Amino acid sequence: MENYTFNEETTMDTPAEQAPEGKPVGKKPKAILWIILGAVAVCAILAAVLLPKISEQRRIGRYNQGAEYLEQGEYAQAQEVFLALGEYEDAPVLAVYAEKGVAYTAAKEAMAQGKFESAIGSFEALSGFKDSEELIEECRRVLQYEKGKALFEAEEYEAAAEALEAAEGYGESEALLEKCRFFLMRQEILDAMDSGDYARALSLLESDAGEGMENRETMVAECQKGDKYTEAEEALAN
Repeated sequence: MENYTFNEETTMDTPAEQAPEGKPVGKKPKAILWIILGAVAVCAILAAVLLPKISEQRRIGRYNQGAEYLEQGEYAQAQEVFLALGEYEDAPVLAVYAEKGVAYTAAKEAMAQGKFESAIGSFEALSGFKDSEELIEECRRVLQYEKGKALFEAEEYEAAAEALEAAEGYGESEALLEKCRFFLMRQEILDAMDSGDYARALSLLESDAGEGMENRETMVAECQKGDKYTEAEEALAN
């Protein structure tokens, strides 16, 4: 076996010394860099694809929630949702609808509190939103009924009858209207008797409306006597 000895002239070449001049020594750091760059690119692609879908799903969810609020009559919450959605789909239109719903709810609350004049103004501003036109008419009937009832209590039967007719059956307007007509007829009969027009008074007493007149029989008898008295006076004058 031969013996080898190492000296300054005979040494083992290291990998670095064996590598060709001008080429990089290590390849591993570059490989890691490429892996990192590839991962970043994949993440960017996934973000570009998935994020719009996630955002769209969120908008759809919020839109559906706003629609549910509208269906439940929770207009303030619905308006907030649709305003936040901006120009998405028909959100601007639904936001306006929800705004009208808020005003509509406030008008109904005013109506429930007896603030009918205020409620009418609010409903008129809604331009036919939901049943606002019908509620306007209802408010007007209530106001006419209240007016007619006050006039009836003040014994202003003619004005009361006019207001109660405009109430169109609201509350006890029909019953009060019948009473007004009764008192008006009674006054007409008394006025006819006072003026000596017994024939007119007797005609009213014998009508269907005059059948329920208080002291009707006595008044009929008085009218008959008065009518005969008038005939006698005329005969005497002739």
